[in-house]
Amino acid sequence: MELPQELIEMIIAHILLDTPTLKACSATCRSWYIATLPHLHHTLTLRQWASDPARRGFEPLQRLSKMRLLPLVTRLRMVLNFAGPEPPRVINDRSPVYFSALTNVQELTIRTLDFRDFAPQMELYFGHFMPKLRSLTLNHPRGARRDLLSFIGLFPNLDNLKLTHDGTDEGVPGHSPVSQSAPPLQGCLTLKPVRDEGFLRDLSGLCGGLRFHSVDLAGEEGVRFLLDACAETLETLRVRLGYWTGMVFSKFLVLIHLIHQPTGNRKALRKNFDLSKCRSLRSLEITGENIARCSDRTPRFLGDLLSTITSSVFSEVVIVLEDGDIHDLRVFQCRLFSIARGMHEVKSFRLVISLEVWEGDRVCATEILKRHIDTEATKGGLDFLPCPPAIIFNTRAAQYQFA
Repeated sequence: MELPQELIEMIIAHILLDTPTLKACSATCRSWYIATLPHLHHTLTLRQWASDPARRGFEPLQRLSKMRLLPLVTRLRMVLNFAGPEPPRVINDRSPVYFSALTNVQELTIRTLDFRDFAPQMELYFGHFMPKLRSLTLNHPRGARRDLLSFIGLFPNLDNLKLTHDGTDEGVPGHSPVSQSAPPLQGCLTLKPVRDEGFLRDLSGLCGGLRFHSVDLAGEEGVRFLLDACAETLETLRVRLGYWTGMVFSKFLVLIHLIHQPTGNRKALRKNFDLSKCRSLRSLEITGENIARCSDRTPRFLGDLLSTITSSVFSEVVIVLEDGDIHDLRVFQCRLFSIARGMHEVKSFRLVISLEVWEGDRVCATEILKRHIDTEATKGGLDFLPCPPAIIFNTRAAQYQFA
């Protein structure tokens, strides 16, 4: 007897993360096949390698097009790996047909997009994403800032923007970007490192203001403008410690010097990171590679940051941990909880520990983390907290680890 469709969907809801089981269910009968298709083909990854002529085309497009599965794709990831003096042949004569079938893409991630090669045909290939695209991630984009902003402006319903290791230049001074729309940009913003204030002002002008609810910061330039622009809407601020407390040595040496200095320069740093205008701020997220090994200057910096918060709804500090942060028990206990204690002396909050690990490592990482917390609680090291630390699993981990 064939099961009702509602019951099939309930069963599938419990195995969404188990791909082998989903594939087995899809081979059961037509009803199961139809029900599992959207969950098996929602993500499409296209990889292209200039060093291998046989792999210069996006073969999955042709294969999925024949199976009429392209309309099911809601998350598209493109990895463009090119090397050499000649411009890459990114697409072939059939590509527009395949791209036009991608009518439901909501998340787009592109690595090494070179606007100098793509710009003349940008709308031809990505214009079909305009109505439904909500999230855009660009890793290592290259070209002119004007082209970058124009590409962002293609998507009238864009909410989330992630821009990492941007290689675009400023372009021609005084030339405003050409845009067909003003994206709302009301979701999450991630900039690594933070772009200069000129870029942020251009982005604000393109969209008629910035209204992000979540901001992920790594770098110094433009931070003051960004925080002021999102002061009315900002609810979650993520700070990457490597850029503030001496773990990264590059263009941020000036900032590190400020942290070393006495009161006068620390006042200048606090002014740049003043959160007193952010009246909707609810959560401060702390992350960074090997967070438990961070510098001795970390508690002082975080204390200064917390002391500027005046939001009446502020309630929690989230410590974001990866695999490398969890397994070293000695470093974990000696550093992380002492940092949390120092922060709590400045402002009361609920401590939340967020795990950003692969789904397969989730159970093991959670068990290790619970042992760390129990050990610290037995020693009396958590007596400053009003309640035990909460543990959550962050599903954004896979997005951060991609490409």
